[in-house]
This record gives sequence, structure tokens and C-alpha cells, in this order.
Amino acid sequence: MSVPPQLDRLREILDRQTGRYKALNKATNLGAYLGSPRDREDEEMLTEPVLEEIIEQVLGFPRDAYFPQLGRSGLKPDFTPIDTVAHRFVFDAKSSTQDLAHHEAQIRKYIDQRHLDLGVLFNLGELRVYRRGKKGHDPELSFDVLALWRVARGEAMALEDVQQFERFCGLLAFHEMDFAAKVAHVAQARPWSQRAADGDTPEIDLEFLTGQLRRLSDVMAEDAASQQQRLLGDLDLDRGREHMLRLELDTLSREIEPGVSDDDLPQSVAGYAAADGVGRRAWRQYLMRVSQLTLTRVLLYRSWEDAGFVETRLYDGGFELAYERLERDLGRVLAEAFAGGRERYRWLFGEDNNYDWYRPRDEALAEVLYALVPFPLAQLGADVLGGLYESYVDDIDRDRLGQFYTPREVVRFMLD
Repeated sequence: MSVPPQLDRLREILDRQTGRYKALNKATNLGAYLGSPRDREDEEMLTEPVLEEIIEQVLGFPRDAYFPQLGRSGLKPDFTPIDTVAHRFVFDAKSSTQDLAHHEAQIRKYIDQRHLDLGVLFNLGELRVYRRGKKGHDPELSFDVLALWRVARGEAMALEDVQQFERFCGLLAFHEMDFAAKVAHVAQARPWSQRAADGDTPEIDLEFLTGQLRRLSDVMAEDAASQQQRLLGDLDLDRGREHMLRLELDTLSREIEPGVSDDDLPQSVAGYAAADGVGRRAWRQYLMRVSQLTLTRVLLYRSWEDAGFVETRLYDGGFELAYERLERDLGRVLAEAFAGGRERYRWLFGEDNNYDWYRPRDEALAEVLYALVPFPLAQLGADVLGGLYESYVDDIDRDRLGQFYTPREVVRFMLD
């Protein structure tokens, strides 16, 4: 029988583990390893790395398209797709010495917490897929890994396992949503108030949300960098703003490299944008601050929407109405939301700062709104928002010396 290309990639992954097989029980291949006594737990050394390779090389996930939360606490799945709207499943690896049936309750907890459709358990010898709301694993999507390995090596025929493997690959393969699909999903998503009434409110995984915010900060920083010529043009017409921003960039440079000479610093904002060395690092830090403030505003407005505190414009049923009313212009939708935010909290949504020139382009803004869809942000209290903000800013705005800066507007918000 012909071997599907995904099955051949699975065989290659399993055959590359020879060094690990030998280190764990002196075996030379998968068959010998699983067929010999194993008295050592191999989750961290073997099954987790193999599952990660399967996610990337068999299912086609890029390395930055899933979020690893490796550990043996049993509190988080090992791998979660970044886009849980398009990929409604999680993966968890177990030691090859363990019976996957004993972990059904755990994988179901992960599925239910996130209100996903599927959970995958893997222990090297077999892979089982569990559907939300159905007892036991799904035999149509689960398969014997050892049997498939033998098929791929031409040592056996197991048509049923091959068919199950192909169904698994077809359903769980990576695919990317385009701009139109992301906007449509935000527009069509049910409001959290309705979902809560139906008991459909997932728990927020703060570690996962923090990882998303880091990623979205990078997306917006790159988008801001692509618009820097517009900023420089505006500064040519406003020398006061040019002076204030250059002072901030000078301060950033001195924080990054204490003792740097004034003569070694660029003499204009345009000079920073084109600089190398410490000037370039200061410019990058500045763009991250621009991104950070915009994302914080979106996050806060979304949490207010979810709590029923403001008119809904970015989600919760109101986005579709605002988007159509404003002629399908995402920038106008965001501007209207921020104007509403200023009525509630002028310090954070005010315009008198070095960062408010930035307006996300449609693709970047759609990515942010889409990525926040799975999170019922009304669950985030002030203390949680502060800790969440600190945890991701600590990573974004920290430099080699362990120093970081938070814009005054955001400090005031956190203190409130």
C-alpha cells in the first residue's frame, strides 16, 4: 500500500529518536523501545519532544503558531494552538509507561476550561482524541502509533489505522485565517452576556493570555515601524513634539547604555529611526511603548464591553453594527471606541503624549480583535489586569540592564 506523506514524516520523526531510545533503555528503534521494560518516566525527554515534532512536521504548525506550557503539574495542556478559534483543540503528552485512559478526566478538563472541541493525548505508543461532551476517545480519529510506524517501514499493513491517521491529519492540520475571515468571525461571535446565560464561559488561562499579548505587541510594533515616515513627516511640522520625543529617546538611550555621550546620540527623531547601536535599540523600545499603550487601550475597552460598562464597538455584538455603520472602516471603529474610552478614563485614552500618533492598519487591528475573541475579559478584575499588564510589559519593555519604563498614562491607570 502507498504511504501518505504525513505518515512518512511521522516515521522519520520516530526514527530520529534513536539516541533517546538508547539512553532510556538501550533500544535502537521505536519497536524495540516499546517492547522492552521501561522503568523511567520519559515524558520530558521523549514523548513531549516527539509530540512537538508531530505538531510541526505532520500537522504543519509553524513554531510560532502554538503555545507550549510544558510541565508535570497537570494544570495546563502541553501545547495549545495560538489561534484557538481556527484550531479548537489542545495537545498533551504522557509518559510511554502510562495508560492514556487514566488521563481522560484531565484532558476533558482542559477542553472544558477553554470550551474547545477536541483534546489529544499522546504516549508514544498511541494517540487518542477526545471530543467535548462525549465519553471515551473517538475511534475514528485515534490510532496506534506503533502500528503506523510498522506500516511506514513496510513491515505491516494496518489500513484502519492509516485511515484514522489521515482523518486526524485532515481535521487537526494547521490553517491560517485570512483578513476577511477574521473580521467576519469577530462580527459574528456571540456576546459574552449571551454565552454566560448558556453556561458557555471559559476560564481565562492568564499565562496563555499573556503570551498572546506579547505576540500582539510585536504585531503592533512592526505595524508602527511601517508607519514611521508618517510620524517623521508630522514632526517636521511640529518642532515641539519633535523636541519632546527626542528627549524621551535620549532618556531611553541612557537607560540602555549608562554613560553614553551626548555626542554619540542622534540629534533628531529621524536620526534615531535610522540609527544603529544604542540609538536603534532606543527606537525599538519606543515602538514597543507605542504598541504597548495601544494594546492596553484595546484590552481595557474590551474588558469594559464584556462587563457592560461601555457601548459595544470592538466585540460583544456591537462590532458588526459599528463596522457596517462606519462603512467597514476598522480604523474609524477603533477611533470611536477610543473616543468612548476617553469619556470614561481620560488619562489612559488622552491624546497628549508621544504615542498617540499611531493608528493600527486594518490587518494588525483585525489580528488583535480576532485574537482576543476567546477571552471573556470581564473576568479580569483590577488586580488581575495589573498583574497581567506587569507580566507582559516586564518582558516587552525590559532591556539588558533589567530596567524598564512604563508610560505615565498607564502608570496612572494601574494606580487607580
